[in-house]
Amino acid sequence: MMEVEAFLDFCRFERGLREATIHSYRYALKHFDKHGGGEPPNETTVKGWLREMIQKGKNTNTIWLYFAAIMLYLQWRADERADETAGESVKVLRKIRLPQRYATGRAISQEKVERWLSQPDLFTWEGIYYRAMLELLYGCGLRINEACTLAGRDIDLEQGFVWVITERAKNCRERKVAIPAGSLEYLRRYAHDREHFADGSPWFFPAFQDAQHHASDITARRAIIAYAKAAGLGHQKPHTLRHSCVTHLLENGASVRAAQHILGHASLKTTEGYLHFQQQLADRAQIECHPRSRPAEAPIRRLQLLESAG
Repeated sequence: MMEVEAFLDFCRFERGLREATIHSYRYALKHFDKHGGGEPPNETTVKGWLREMIQKGKNTNTIWLYFAAIMLYLQWRADERADETAGESVKVLRKIRLPQRYATGRAISQEKVERWLSQPDLFTWEGIYYRAMLELLYGCGLRINEACTLAGRDIDLEQGFVWVITERAKNCRERKVAIPAGSLEYLRRYAHDREHFADGSPWFFPAFQDAQHHASDITARRAIIAYAKAAGLGHQKPHTLRHSCVTHLLENGASVRAAQHILGHASLKTTEGYLHFQQQLADRAQIECHPRSRPAEAPIRRLQLLESAG
């Protein structure tokens, strides 16, 4: 039987994973347990589980997440429970090559983003508040929890940049991101009104009920999804704006390294997941722009002249 709660406590207290990640890992282990009928994870059962998900067309990002959860669980079993079978399974399963992840599957067009961002009512404090948050999610590629826990001192609206600080960022990283001019306008307006509604709060987005606490990402998530529905976009999560941010940057000529810095990815490979659309652009350029793609008019004309002379 799987020791789910003991493993999740390890993730929470020793690995310092976020509760959202822990929740996803719990669901992944539950999914595996249902597939395996209570059998412990090992090389055979995990491969069968992955095979079933791939054949059923499960989202590749979900497959990667579930695989990461089961791999960490096996490693924990090997280290903490001296489980030799788990240790051997880890060695074998590390060689598995899963389907390519494509992060841009959740990106939306620039026109749709503009419709989404225009939904908050700027004649209300709540509308100004969420318009500023939306601008940070799309303009700077912030995660929803990064925006909600942003301290007032971590954003410089005069110079136009925001610091995502180590202690509150995912996996304890930090980055400095420039704020686009279009977003800066709404953020400055929000900061001006914030002095009247939440003066003295250390948080850039204080909670509505208590300004001494930062905004709840659950409350913010619900509001942002509601704005997406009002824009006719259906159920779009806040992370869609982050995906759209980097996709639009790359489409407009930004380098992968720049996109990696803006998003705060530890690995360049993660950012490269957004580049699959460029294969289509490269194919089109090869066909339309390469000299060998043009009709060989001159040699054919020369051959015709030789034949007529003969």
